[in-house]
Amino acid sequence: MLAFLIRIPNISYPPEPAFDEVHYTNFAIRTLSGEVNIDVHPPFARYLFSEFLKATSFNDLSRKIFLKENYGDFPYIPLRFATVLAGSLLAGIVFLISRRFYDNLVLALIPSWMVIFDGALVSYSRYILPDTYILFFGFLGILLLFHGLEFKNNITKLFLLSAAGLSMGFTASIKWSGLGFLASGLLYLIIYKKIKYGAILIIFCLFGYVLPYTILLPEGAITSQPLLIKEMIRGHSKVIEFPGSDGEKITASPILWLFADRQFILWGNGKDDIVKLSPNLFGWTAVIVSIITSFFFAIRTRSRQTFFILTSYFLNYLPFFLVSRSLYMYLYFPALIFGYLLIPETFKIVSDILSPGNIKKPAIIICCLTLLFFLIFIPFIY
Repeated sequence: MLAFLIRIPNISYPPEPAFDEVHYTNFAIRTLSGEVNIDVHPPFARYLFSEFLKATSFNDLSRKIFLKENYGDFPYIPLRFATVLAGSLLAGIVFLISRRFYDNLVLALIPSWMVIFDGALVSYSRYILPDTYILFFGFLGILLLFHGLEFKNNITKLFLLSAAGLSMGFTASIKWSGLGFLASGLLYLIIYKKIKYGAILIIFCLFGYVLPYTILLPEGAITSQPLLIKEMIRGHSKVIEFPGSDGEKITASPILWLFADRQFILWGNGKDDIVKLSPNLFGWTAVIVSIITSFFFAIRTRSRQTFFILTSYFLNYLPFFLVSRSLYMYLYFPALIFGYLLIPETFKIVSDILSPGNIKKPAIIICCLTLLFFLIFIPFIY
C-alpha cells in the first residue's frame, strides 16, 4: 500500500508519451488492429499493453498515436496504472522473499523499504514501459520457487514450481535479459541440492516464453522461431544510441550503473520541467558496500543464502558486459534488487558493532536516510 501511494500521485502527467511509451503504445494499437509486429524484444510486453488497452474505452485503432495532435486522446492513465500496480506489488514480493532469508522482521523490511523509496524504480513504474513487469514476474518466480520447494505434497509442489517456471518464462518473453531469473532459480536448486526439480522449471519457463508468440503470430508462424531469434540477435548487435528528451546521451557502460553516472531523462518539456531516473544514492551506495562485505562474509561463513543472493546479483549484472549494443541504466534494476536483499546482512554486522543488542535504532537511521535521499530528488521523480 505504501509503495502504491508513493507511485500513484499525478499519474496523468505528462499528458503525452514519455521515453519509449510511444513505442509500446503504438505496438499495442497495432496488435489490437491485427498487425503482427516483432522487434528486437520478444512480444509479451506488447501483448500485455494491448490487453490493457482493450479493457479501456479506446477504440480508434486506425490512428497512430505518435502524431502530436493525437496525444491527448490516448488512455495513458489506465495503462500507466497497470504498471504502477505491478511496481507496487513488487515491493510486497521483495518483502516476502526477504522474510524467508531473515527471521528478524526489522531486517526483512529493509529491502522492500529500499524498493519503495528508490526514485528510479518509482519513476520507471509510472509509465507504459516493460521493465517493471520483468521485475514483477522475475521475483514472483523466485518467490514461487521458494514456496514450492517447502511443500511435501507433490501436487502442490508441482503446481508452484510450474507456476515459478511459467513466471520466469514470461519474464524472458518480455526481454531476453529476464533469463537471469531462470539462472538464479537453477542456482538455488543446485545450492540446496534440489536440482531434480530443474527440469520442471526449464520446461515451464520455455512454455511461458513461447506462449505469447503462439497468441500473437498467425497460425503456422511459430515454425519461424529460429528466423525470428536470428533477426532479434541481429537487431541486438546494432549499436544505436537514442538521446534523452533534452538531447543528452543516456546510454552508459554497465560499470557506470553502479554509481548512477548518467543523466537519464524520461521526459522534458524543453523549458523548466523534466522527469528523470533518480536513483536513491544512499540505497545504491549501500548495495555496493553490501556486495563487498557479503563476498567476504560468504567465504568466511560459507552461507548458502549469502552465496545465492550474491551470485544472483552477478548473474543479472555481468552478462551486460558482453553486449555490444547501447545499454541503459534501467537494465541494472534486477541486479539492484538482489543487491537490496544483501543489505540486511551488512546492516546487522554494522549494527552489532555500533549498537549491540539494539537493532531497531540503527534500522530507523537507515530508513530515515533512505527517505531523505528520496525526498531530495522528488522534483525529478514525478
